[in-house]
Amino acid sequence: MSFAEAVAGRANTDVTVVDAVLLEYGIELQPTGAAPVSLVVDRLRFTGVKHRDGRDDEPFEFEQEFGSGLWAITSETSNLAGKSSVLFVLRWALSGRSHLTDDVHDWIEAVELDGSVAGETFSVRFTNGGDGVAGELTITEGPELPFDSASFEEVMDGLFLDRLRLEAMPFWQARGSGENEGDRRRFGWNSYFPALHLQAENSGFLLGDQPQGGQPGTLTRILQQAS
Repeated sequence: MSFAEAVAGRANTDVTVVDAVLLEYGIELQPTGAAPVSLVVDRLRFTGVKHRDGRDDEPFEFEQEFGSGLWAITSETSNLAGKSSVLFVLRWALSGRSHLTDDVHDWIEAVELDGSVAGETFSVRFTNGGDGVAGELTITEGPELPFDSASFEEVMDGLFLDRLRLEAMPFWQARGSGENEGDRRRFGWNSYFPALHLQAENSGFLLGDQPQGGQPGTLTRILQQAS
């Protein structure tokens, strides 16, 4: 029994009616399970200078190559050692959106990330300064794709939505009280990313980082359908 036939039976209607509704709303059925696609980070490096009031400037450098297995970030001190900052820099390089605190964000001067997605290697390189971000994304045997602060998210969105076979999720952002007051928007790669980087306790939604358009619920339904 097909999906349309099952829906028709539950709704006590004809299968042609179900097919018409699916077509009208652009719902594409996936008859077989999706093949898994991997995203792997092979190396992360970032440098900068720590500026703090009443203290000398402190240059720093972090570099780590990652192999197979489980990796953990630990420190001898419980807080303020930079453990979360490493994850946030990695997220910044993969998504194009910084979640670092303002002071730590300003300390970072250069970031390099090497990885692979769907078996294709890529590298992200960028600098961060007074004029914002400037860098490039390099894909296997492909041209360098330059980006700045305004286009960083868009470049990474194009890479990962395509390679991970994800679709942007459109939604309507209401503005004002009128029925037609608002505009069409979309949830892209940055909306999927929190499924890879769960937020800390008391930081908001478990999935997604925007309440607009029912994003957490939408992501939950997608994960349920994929499992």
